[in-house]
Amino acid sequence: GFLKAIRPDQDLFPRYVAMFPMTLRYEEPEPKKDEIDVEALPLASGNEYLSFRGISDTTVEEFQIKYHRPFDSIVVPLYMNSQLKGYVRRNIRSNPKYLNSVNLDRDGLLFPFDLVEPTDDGIIVVEGVFDVLNAYSKGIRNVVATLGGAISPGQVKLLGRLSRNIILCPDRDVSGVRIADRNTQLLQKFGFNIFYTFAPDGAKDFGDVKSFKNMKTHSFFKMAALRQDLKVLANV
Repeated sequence: GFLKAIRPDQDLFPRYVAMFPMTLRYEEPEPKKDEIDVEALPLASGNEYLSFRGISDTTVEEFQIKYHRPFDSIVVPLYMNSQLKGYVRRNIRSNPKYLNSVNLDRDGLLFPFDLVEPTDDGIIVVEGVFDVLNAYSKGIRNVVATLGGAISPGQVKLLGRLSRNIILCPDRDVSGVRIADRNTQLLQKFGFNIFYTFAPDGAKDFGDVKSFKNMKTHSFFKMAALRQDLKVLANV
């Protein structure tokens, strides 16, 4: 038998395998549920929803905006240094409306960092990708999105590579003004000059703007000297 055949100086594992052959199974890792092969998707040129939002086909091509037919979604790739870091998916009809790709590291991203030129004229900071896309479609190119409200420490460093003059563009609601106040305090610690702007003509954010010709900027220091409240400017 097996026990009689072994010697004290023998390794048991090879003998066991010889007597009871085994097949090793390698489990394939489960794909992440919200991962999409963005670069394999078709461009969203001529998409009715994007046209309705005022986003031109020129912008679609420049930003490589894609359409995912099974999800009926617009997919906006997020590149840093020409490397795909993730995406934002906007469902056209179903909820939730916006989904970020799994494990998206917002701290190391500004959208679209690769397309923005450093400037002393100021960089406009907005929240979402559609704020940027609408602005670009209408000729405003000094704008980046944080992909959320609060500016992160990593994003502060990225902003420093673009400009020392930051124009915060909060949404026209109490939450937007509160986030702008926090972002102001953070940026001022690093020596940035702070300005404010709002989506013109009463629009809630840049994504809803029809024309930017009436856009105005307000200096933090001038507002402080005049004791102007950001809530008043936002009409909230």
